[in-house]
Amino acid sequence: MKKTDYEKQVSLILISAAVYFLLDLPVRMTGFLDFGAYIGIKNFLPVTLGLLFGWCGTIGCLIGSMLASVITAATLPELLFEQSCILVTGMGMWLLWHAGVIPHRVQLKKKADYFRYIWLNAFLAAVCGAISFVFLSVGAFLTVLIAYLSMNLLVGIPIIILMTSIICVIPVLPPWAHILPDVSGSVDSEPGSLDNFNDLLEEYFLLRKINRKNLYGIQNCIEEVMIRIFAEQPDTSVAIQFYENDSFSLWFTYQGSRYNPFVAGKEEASEDMFGLQLIKYRALRASYKYRRGINKIHIVI
Repeated sequence: MKKTDYEKQVSLILISAAVYFLLDLPVRMTGFLDFGAYIGIKNFLPVTLGLLFGWCGTIGCLIGSMLASVITAATLPELLFEQSCILVTGMGMWLLWHAGVIPHRVQLKKKADYFRYIWLNAFLAAVCGAISFVFLSVGAFLTVLIAYLSMNLLVGIPIIILMTSIICVIPVLPPWAHILPDVSGSVDSEPGSLDNFNDLLEEYFLLRKINRKNLYGIQNCIEEVMIRIFAEQPDTSVAIQFYENDSFSLWFTYQGSRYNPFVAGKEEASEDMFGLQLIKYRALRASYKYRRGINKIHIVI
């Protein structure tokens, strides 16, 4: 396992644990919902974080739940019940969602996506209700079923749409699943290299019958990023991956020294500044990361 992969997994676990803990603890402390420590707004998190971050999100929720339970002195049956439900809903949704689904994408875009999400949640909520017979009273079944199902539908759906379609988070997948880019290629500073990638994009857009205005906007952003990168590192090669969802997502990866093309130098010419402003104008979101000699850029258009 690469150290960068390990660091990413630890980060996802810590983020998931913090989100669960911070959303759960205030409700427990204030007694806002008088249904026991196992019911709350937090009930949508295992499915949502499990679907997005896989086992990392599930482990994070388990840690957050345990911390909140210890601080509020929750009973052992309540703790065991909540931990069991997190494991079932988080890992269950992650594994069942990707069972036999090709391509392996996490999105709520088509009627079939919503149907699969709803029936999987209904099934997992019923399993949690059945688990309540073991750790809680018999009468808790309906309360647990409604709590998990309603939170995952009312809160989970908007959050998943936000994370996958607007922010364009790349989800963690099971070992057998792979999300392949819709268009991918490598671009260097040689004449014609960028044109070849643009031709691939154009073929994809023609096949998918997507508005050509979107194509021109994406090509303009790619061109401006390439100009800025090759001006600083002319010998590098940039791997580009394009994903289509509700938004369009571009990933750029290149080796070399740290260089963020979104940061303007003090002595840049006005035309270079115009190119940077063009990227910022077209992009819904743009981010840059540098780790161990690898530059990564993500643009959502």
